[in-house]
Amino acid sequence: MRVSTNFTLPLATLLLGLLLVPPAALAGTTDCPVEPASGTAFATGDAFAGPNCTIYNNGDVDSFVFNANNGDIYQLAVGINSVAAAATNICLTLYNPSAVQIYSGCTSINWPNYQNSVATSQTLTASGTYTMLITETSSTRVPPLNYVVSLERIYPFPPNGQQVNLNVRVPGNINLLTDSNAFTFESVTTGTYLVSATLPGNASTNLCLTVFLTNGTPLPYNCTSIDWPNYNNTAHVQFTPPQNGSSMAFLGVAGNDGIATYNLEVSCVVGTCTQDTRPLTKKAP
Repeated sequence: MRVSTNFTLPLATLLLGLLLVPPAALAGTTDCPVEPASGTAFATGDAFAGPNCTIYNNGDVDSFVFNANNGDIYQLAVGINSVAAAATNICLTLYNPSAVQIYSGCTSINWPNYQNSVATSQTLTASGTYTMLITETSSTRVPPLNYVVSLERIYPFPPNGQQVNLNVRVPGNINLLTDSNAFTFESVTTGTYLVSATLPGNASTNLCLTVFLTNGTPLPYNCTSIDWPNYNNTAHVQFTPPQNGSSMAFLGVAGNDGIATYNLEVSCVVGTCTQDTRPLTKKAP
């Protein structure tokens, strides 16, 4: 799902955006603590962004902790957000409750494999407190490295996911680097569903859509393509659920390093896509 783009949001632009977007859109977003600080509490749906979210040298370590359960699936992402072009990479490392490293990944600021952010989805195998570390690979440059970091629980579906109904266009807004949006909807085995997310015609970043089934299994993702000659401003996933329950549409900017607005819609393609919840009545003798 992490398709690279070369869109980088400067710190000044980010701060202006934080001032202009509606307050409701900023729920869970805050600046990092003033250094020195470690073990900052993180919760699903949270994002940290602001002047304090800065790595000053390769000995500087910012750490965040969150509680999770065995079997949970979480997406973790960090993106470079410096005013000047970054001269070094930023890295994300995850430790389990036993202090064992279970993931480490870094950005790539060199062409042709440019990637301004690093993101991972992890299925956790222990209950307890997990630790995320933000570091950089070297300090051979002058400006400090500002970043944005986010955390989202994918399964069980996040409590901040928005419930949507069939055949209703819902506006969506990714207004922060590394951010993601989750939409849940009821799905039944008797219907085939089409989930679509459409960008405006002037979009400068691509959007990727993943649908998760009731048990947390992801279906193959689909992304838009805003470049010619293969232009397509709609990402879509069609599926027939293997079991009744709630499904989730999970959206993010390709590469997790830009912002986007879009419209989401869940449609019934064929069959019966809603359950009959009317109470049973006895026939007259």
